[in-house]
Amino acid sequence: MPRRNSLAEKKLKGTDRNDRAVDVARADGSLSEPPAHLTDEQSAMWRWAIEHAPRGVLHAIDEATLEDWVCARVVLRAAYAIVERDGQIIYTPNGCAQKHPALATIVQASKILHTAASRLGFDPVSRTKVIVEPQKTEEELEEERKWDRLTGNFKATVNRLNGRG
Repeated sequence: MPRRNSLAEKKLKGTDRNDRAVDVARADGSLSEPPAHLTDEQSAMWRWAIEHAPRGVLHAIDEATLEDWVCARVVLRAAYAIVERDGQIIYTPNGCAQKHPALATIVQASKILHTAASRLGFDPVSRTKVIVEPQKTEEELEEERKWDRLTGNFKATVNRLNGRG
């Protein structure tokens, strides 16, 4: 499925319609420093995620989801290291073979990691669905307001002439 056009793209193409206008929730604030309760390894992963996340996607409201992603990634790495060290099969004291318990941890952490990654726009599929409006300077905003006033008046006149306004 193709990516949805942003409102700005629709305005440029002249395909925006008021009856289909959808308000997109905008979040304020950005994420930077990791929460104090994270370990050093988790804090380093947090900083790495902030640095490499798609620009303009992460906001303060996403802190809990990013924390889920960070913790799941650290747990996943630790579980892989344990399985690498001990092997996938372990033997109980009575000699029975069984799957290593860390394999269940890998499965659970992977699920959390992939869910959080999808919500944060960290995977290729979810990135195609994320529409990030670029930050505009005050000059660009003023220019946009000027054109909105001009085109708004023009649209109102056309609608009035066509009997729709």
